[in-house]
This record gives sequence, structure tokens and C-alpha cells, in this order.
Amino acid sequence: MTAEKVGESCCLYGFLSILGPIGIWSRAKIRGKVRETKGIDGSFGGDCLMAWFCGLCALVQEANELGGHQGMSMVRE
Repeated sequence: MTAEKVGESCCLYGFLSILGPIGIWSRAKIRGKVRETKGIDGSFGGDCLMAWFCGLCALVQEANELGGHQGMSMVRE
């Protein structure tokens, strides 16, 4: 659903996310689009590291940014 909210195919990125290194790349690409949409600083390398080492936290942060929920955020305060 995060992919859909930034204008990408939910099915395509959902499938790609299970393919090891390709999954890390695809999740980082979506995270980058979320950052771009919200004006959050960061880099593709940092997005790859988040997708690889903290994948579930990254998904929660992205959902919170796009859904307006309170909780974990991609922006450091």
C-alpha cells in the first residue's frame, strides 16, 4: 500500500520485495519516494541500509509518514 500511495504498483513492489537484493533495492526506492514526497533529507544508500537491517521499522515509518499516524517517523526531531 505504501507503493500505491507514492504512485507505484503495489503488486509489482510487493513481489519484488521478496527477491533478496532486488527486494532491498525496491524497498529503498519506495522509501526514497516517500522521503521525496515529504521533503525528508536522506540518501539511497541510507534507504538501502534501512531496508536491509531494519526492514519492519522502515515499513512502519513509511506508513506513518503517508498515513498521518502518530508514532515512529522518518524525520529526526
